[in-house]
Amino acid sequence: MDAVESVSDVQWAFKAGPDRWSIGEVAEHLVLAEAGLFATATKSLAAPADDKWTATLSKTDLLKRALPNRTTKVGALCTRCRKTAAISRSCTCSTSQPAGISLTAFSG
Repeated sequence: MDAVESVSDVQWAFKAGPDRWSIGEVAEHLVLAEAGLFATATKSLAAPADDKWTATLSKTDLLKRALPNRTTKVGALCTRCRKTAAISRSCTCSTSQPAGISLTAFSG
């Protein structure tokens, strides 16, 4: 949550469109999802071991091949000039915009 400490109330609530999430909504989603995942992991660790576990190990390689690589940092691309910028800052072409609002996330 350190990444959003300096975000203003306007930035926190800003939505680029009715079908887009605000920074605040994304942060809330992450907190709730993390809590749910933690509860599930805790419950799973407290349960007895699954005797069919070894049968699922072969699926790990399949998932590694099928799912996108998430080991790279996410950058951002300014929607106005298409230049790469840090996700926590607005591009220099859009200095009148609050931080990050004119940026579109991309992997790579």
